[in-house]
Amino acid sequence: MQNAAAAVAAAAAAPAGAGLAGPAAGPALARYRRCPAMGFLTKPVRPTPEIPVLEDSRVSLTEAMLADASPFALITMLDEVERDVSSCRSFSVHATMGLLNNLREKKRGHDQANRCWDIFHSIPREVLQSLVLGTTAYDAANGLKGYKDLNGAGVYVLGVSIANRQGKFLNLGEMEILVKNMGEYLEGARLMLKLPTEEDYDMIEQRQLERHVQRVDSQFILRGDKTKPAFVKRITLNQEDQLSEGAIRLSEALARRCDAMRVLDPTGTVHTIQAPLYVGCGKDIAEHVKVYEPKAGSAFASANLLYGLLLSLLQHQGLRPVHHIIAASRLWEEKQMSDADRLISALAMSFPDKGGLNNTQPGAQHGKSADLNGSEDYVCVTEPYYEENIKHSLADLEARKEAGKLIDKADEAWARIEAMDTEDLVRQGNNINRRTREIMEKTASAVAQSSSRLEKDTAILAQMDGLRSALKEMANGMPPQSPEEDEERIPDTYENN
Repeated sequence: MQNAAAAVAAAAAAPAGAGLAGPAAGPALARYRRCPAMGFLTKPVRPTPEIPVLEDSRVSLTEAMLADASPFALITMLDEVERDVSSCRSFSVHATMGLLNNLREKKRGHDQANRCWDIFHSIPREVLQSLVLGTTAYDAANGLKGYKDLNGAGVYVLGVSIANRQGKFLNLGEMEILVKNMGEYLEGARLMLKLPTEEDYDMIEQRQLERHVQRVDSQFILRGDKTKPAFVKRITLNQEDQLSEGAIRLSEALARRCDAMRVLDPTGTVHTIQAPLYVGCGKDIAEHVKVYEPKAGSAFASANLLYGLLLSLLQHQGLRPVHHIIAASRLWEEKQMSDADRLISALAMSFPDKGGLNNTQPGAQHGKSADLNGSEDYVCVTEPYYEENIKHSLADLEARKEAGKLIDKADEAWARIEAMDTEDLVRQGNNINRRTREIMEKTASAVAQSSSRLEKDTAILAQMDGLRSALKEMANGMPPQSPEEDEERIPDTYENN
C-alpha cells in the first residue's frame, strides 16, 4: 500500500533516539481504547494475582500502551520480543526472529518489512493489549471485539476460560491439579509408547497411569485405538526416540505459572484472567474456527493437540472449559499469511515454552487460496483500526522529525564552539568577566547613593512630623503667644542671621 510504503520510508529516515517509545507529540489524537484486562494494571506494570506471568517484553509493551504509544513506537521495542522468542525450544523460531528484526530495523524497501508494517497496523489496539497480556478469553467474555466480519483471510486468537466465571481461568489449587494430571498423562503416554519414563513403576502403577491417559483422551473424542495416547506423539530427536516437545514444554511452563501464583496469591483464591493462547491463521476465519468448539465427537483434538490436551484435562478435572475466539487481523494479500502468523504468535507468546498452545512453527502453509476481493477495503476503510493506527504512527514520525531538527541545530552550535580556538575562547571569557565586574561596581555605587538619599528623606519626614504635631496643638486651643514671647523663643542662631 502507498501509505504504508511512505510510512516505512519515513521511519527509516527518522532520527535514532528521538522520542523513543512515548506517545506522539504531534497533532492531538483520540486516546486509544483499553481492553478490560488493562484495568487490573497500573504503572509501573508488575505481575498481579490475576495476571501472574509477564515477561520483560510484555511489561515494556504494556507500559508503552498504557501511555498510548503509537504503533511505530511499539515497533521500535520489538527487540525485547525477539529476545523472549529466542529462548523457545519447542521448534525453530529463526524465521520469526528474522521477521521481527526486519520490521524493527525499518529496512527501506524491504518487502517483508512493508508487509509487516501493514499487518501490525491492522491489529486493533485493544486486541493487541489483550494478546500481549494473554487475557484474550477474559477480554472477549467482557466485551472485547476484534474484526466483526470473519468471512475472509486473517489471524485469530483462541483463549480458554471456565464456564460461569465471566472469562476467568483457574485458581492456584486448580492449576496445581492441572499440572499434576498433565505430568501423569505424560508419564502414562511414555509407558504406552514404550519410551523411558521419569521414574520406575510397578505393574499396578503402570496400569493406573495408562488408564489415566485413556480417561483424559475419552473426554471429548471417541477412539477405537486406546493403546496409544491421543494428544502426544513419539518423535526421534538426535537419533533418540522421545515424547514430542510441545506437551513437555507446556507442562513446565504451567508449573512455573503455579510458582508465580503461590507468591502473588498465597490464599490461592484468586482466579487468573490469564490463560494459554493459540494463534491460528486461515483463508476463511469463520470456517476455520468451527473445529475448535469443545463438544463430544469434535475434531478439535486433531486440529491442535495441545489445545485438545488442555481442554480434555480440564474436563477430566470436573471443570467445563469454554473457548473464545477473536480476529486479531484481517488480511488482503496471499503473502501476508505466513508473516502475520509469525508476528502475532510472537506478540502473543503462544509458544509452549511460554505457556501457549501453538505446537508447530508458525508461518506454515494455510491451505488453498481464498477470494480476497474486498478485503483491503474492509480493513482500511470499513473498520477504523488500520486508519487509527496509521494516523498515530504518522503523527509520531512527524514529531520525531521535528525533534531531529532541534538536535541538528544543537549539534551545529556545538560544532561552531568546537571550531573556535582556545585563545579566542579565553579572550571572550575575559571580556565577559570584565563587563560583569563593571556592572557589579555600577550597581554597588547606585545602591550607596540610594541609601544616602533614603537617610535624607527620612530626616525631612521627621521634621515634617514635628511640624504637624505643633499645628495640632495650636488647633486644640492653646493661647497664642505674644510677639515678645515669640521673639524670646527664637533661637540665637536665627537672631544672628
